[in-house]
Amino acid sequence: MSKILIIDDEVDLVTLLEEELQAKGHEVLAAYDGQTGIALSKMQPDLIILDIMMPGRDGFDVCRAIRDDVLCPVIFLSAKQAEADKVRGLTIGADDYITKPFGLRELMARSEVPVYQRRGQTFEAVFRKPEHLHKGTGGHRRWKERAPYETGV
Repeated sequence: MSKILIIDDEVDLVTLLEEELQAKGHEVLAAYDGQTGIALSKMQPDLIILDIMMPGRDGFDVCRAIRDDVLCPVIFLSAKQAEADKVRGLTIGADDYITKPFGLRELMARSEVPVYQRRGQTFEAVFRKPEHLHKGTGGHRRWKERAPYETGV
């Protein structure tokens, strides 16, 4: 499917994310420090999930170091919750910023969107499949889970 690089020094978190992403069919590369993350980024992943507070090179430094060579989206996943940190991350090249603690389902959804956008697929093509439709009366269809209505009129 796609190659996702996780750079985070929290082993349990990396293991959790790795299992979830692999279950969705992704190939996962894992680095537990910034220097290893920079080296693995040369494998041209489709997405990087990057922590900020790591020993040695922090996530901000890693992002700056790889941005000229790696064109894939970068999602910061960090315990740093200050607006200044979020703005700094986004201005040095991150595409998204999620604070810890986080919802696993939200992270999984946010990690899917940029991967599919890079492949030219739309949100609807990936997430809105026919099995997610309810047939209504009068030619109406609606998505499950509070999604927009489509009319057959």
